[in-house]
Amino acid sequence: KNKLFFFTTYEKWKDSQPLTLLLTVPTELERRGDFSQSRRTNGVVRNIFNPFTSTGTNGVRTAFTGNVIPTALHDPTALRLLAEIPVPNLPGNDLNWQGVKNNNTEYWNFSTRADWNFSEKWKTFVRYGHFKANLLEVVPEAARLIPQNGSNRYGLSVAADTVYTLSPKMVLNVRGNYHQVTDEYAAAPSILGEDGLAALWPGNPWYEGLFSGPNIYYPALDVPTGTTNNRLGRPGREFFQHPQGWGFSGRLNYYAGDHSTKFGGEFRVDKGKGARFEPLNFFFRQNLTANRGTSPDLVNTGNEWATFLLGALEPNGTGNTNNNFARLVPLQEVVSLGYASYFQDDWKVTSRLSLNLGLRWEYEPGPVDAQNRLSRMIDLTNPIPEFQTNRPAIPAVVTNLLAARGIQQSFNGAWVFADENNRNAWNRKKLNLLPRLGMAYRLDDRSVIRFGYARYLSPSARIRDPLGDFVEQYTGFATTTFALPNVNGLPQQRLSDPFPANRNPVQQEVGQSLGRYTNLGNSFTLDALEQRPPINDRFSLSYQREIWGRVVLDLDYFMNRGSDLPYTVDLNMVDPEYSFTIPRSVLNQSVANPFFNILTPQLFPGSLRNQATVSVASLLRPFPQYGAINQANTPGRKEKLQSFSIQAQRPFSKGVSFIVAYAYNREQTTEFFDDFATFARRFEWFDTEIPRHRFTNAITMDVPIGKGRWLLKEAPKALDYIVGGWQFTTTTRLYSGRLLQFGQSLIVNGDPAISGATKGANGQWFDTSVFSALPTSSLTADPPNLARRTNPRSFPGVNGPSVWQTDMTMSKGFHLTERFRLEARVEAYNAFNHLNWDNPGVDFNNKATFGKVTRRHIAFNGREVQYGLRLVF
Repeated sequence: KNKLFFFTTYEKWKDSQPLTLLLTVPTELERRGDFSQSRRTNGVVRNIFNPFTSTGTNGVRTAFTGNVIPTALHDPTALRLLAEIPVPNLPGNDLNWQGVKNNNTEYWNFSTRADWNFSEKWKTFVRYGHFKANLLEVVPEAARLIPQNGSNRYGLSVAADTVYTLSPKMVLNVRGNYHQVTDEYAAAPSILGEDGLAALWPGNPWYEGLFSGPNIYYPALDVPTGTTNNRLGRPGREFFQHPQGWGFSGRLNYYAGDHSTKFGGEFRVDKGKGARFEPLNFFFRQNLTANRGTSPDLVNTGNEWATFLLGALEPNGTGNTNNNFARLVPLQEVVSLGYASYFQDDWKVTSRLSLNLGLRWEYEPGPVDAQNRLSRMIDLTNPIPEFQTNRPAIPAVVTNLLAARGIQQSFNGAWVFADENNRNAWNRKKLNLLPRLGMAYRLDDRSVIRFGYARYLSPSARIRDPLGDFVEQYTGFATTTFALPNVNGLPQQRLSDPFPANRNPVQQEVGQSLGRYTNLGNSFTLDALEQRPPINDRFSLSYQREIWGRVVLDLDYFMNRGSDLPYTVDLNMVDPEYSFTIPRSVLNQSVANPFFNILTPQLFPGSLRNQATVSVASLLRPFPQYGAINQANTPGRKEKLQSFSIQAQRPFSKGVSFIVAYAYNREQTTEFFDDFATFARRFEWFDTEIPRHRFTNAITMDVPIGKGRWLLKEAPKALDYIVGGWQFTTTTRLYSGRLLQFGQSLIVNGDPAISGATKGANGQWFDTSVFSALPTSSLTADPPNLARRTNPRSFPGVNGPSVWQTDMTMSKGFHLTERFRLEARVEAYNAFNHLNWDNPGVDFNNKATFGKVTRRHIAFNGREVQYGLRLVF
């Protein structure tokens, strides 16, 4: 008796939440190729040009007669996809389709716990939990390219804990746990299937080998309007995440006089299967139907839906990105281990002074794959044998430009895979000592001062998670094939044959068979081999005093210093000085590709071998035989955070408790200011966008009605049962506006801060007139860039709207019998239905939203009311 206890809960609910969806879709005229009435929000009818007529170094194009694309030029695959895009139900050409998606959720959760007190010295508990959640956005429309999200999310966890008192001075605690999770994309209405693929590309199975997931979904189609995203088809990656893990820990507490010491250790394993599939990805911009390939007039020419109807594809990303690609993502099976041990001594030095001294050690070796499929590094110091005796014929115009800046190109590069002797994807330092120091000094019976310092190490899961984030490390097993670049504005592929077999076929899985030559001729991303775990040093100083009526005043200062934070850098970056000093006619000049069909596909497998000509600019890389070499998770960035807060708290007494707090925060991180800083690896400190001011409060009070309360003390039992014994809780949080971040290179003449900022489509949140674009020129004799960026990332006083929300809860317990009690709750989130606005647009190129606050903050909803009953027995 009184030794074995059970606690069990079960919860189940269904929820359906309507979500408004706005899309930009082609009009009836545009579907037939007629763009004579296609107007932007500024009323301009943009003339469209045929990209397949591009000529000259600037890619000058011929206009379509009457702004109509002849039927013979309509891409057949684009026409088939058009049938799955809804027709407009709103006027105009922008955001002209509106619908409602029902976000349906079915969820249940079961958990149970058993506590067993074997004896006065030994007690233990076991806990089991299991939940399932199925989510799906249901769209009433039959059009299957309307993006739909959905997922299956299941979880199982088991934990056990046992405590044994070895002696009056020694206690042993041992714990163990196991968890398993399913989190996978599931949207049955968006499944295309093998037959659907064959119908889109009849007789041309160019996509074979790309699909390794459980289902084949419609491709992702991005047809942005200007700079506004407009995604159709697959809404994101098809995530497939089945992680599991287990861990064990032990702790020994030893008490000796004024010392309370702890010794402990931990071991954990995280593994599972994961992937984020994204096989087919197509992106259509207005640029390809604008008047020219170089410096096009995007205000008066070009239409993204015209580009789509033509099926014209280009590598249309910015920087090192390319948004038209086909990707094979393998199912990843990464195993990560973690070890830790620690010692801590809580020392009561005097009746007033207590010290906490501790030291912790943590170590995580790099992740491994059960089949050793991971890549470790690209060795750029290892010469390519074939290129040392027979160097590629780099054009003279390129070598002259490099010589003028004293740059010597290198034909080095050797891919290094994991093997039996080096299984880890990266190396991490083994000796990671994390000290802890704490002090509490009682000044008098009503006040105390505390100080603390601790060093923390970020786990590798903060760098790469085991849920499919390791795809870049699976080179050879994962492949990405990008669309070929334009040649003087002329597209090299169409949607009906996006990766031509004779020029740019989809790269297939080759495993480790290519050895050192893997990715030669490609762009790629790979983690830094030598990893230094990110470190955070945290300091805190606080003063607490009970002032009156049991109210405790707390003054706090907190500081965090972070180091070795990860960043990504292109190790093969072109010196940005060229784009400011060399004429466009030189940089854009097409020259013979020295790597065209060089060696064999086994020795030079990358897509660079498929291009007969390339631009001069693309050959100015330090390692011209590669594209971008993006080294991810390179340690080196820093951050710092300082916070001052004041808080008053009163514990529950006489039917009331409250807490009121204010905090001032400032966070900064190091970033690269521009391309010149990136090229020189020169960091600068920048403020982040976190709100500087935060105010929060919470009040809990017994409603003064009913027995034992102020009003209706003698109320009849039936009346008291209904109106008596309620408890009311309210919480409020108020945050100042986030600091606006201007990431674009602009000219700023004056202070953009204004008083009397207004919201709405016709409002103005900051002075947009002080911003202007950097000077540009379409003359081939001028360089692509005429001026460097000088504007800062942020400006004092230029913040987004502040936000606030009040939540309220009414609750009461009903004693049904001696063993049964019913709890009732009514919860109102955002009880006052306050509309919290998001930041204004900061994209200078999007004139419709630049400087305007036009949408609500995504983290704050309108009023939501929830009712609940719970039976306790």
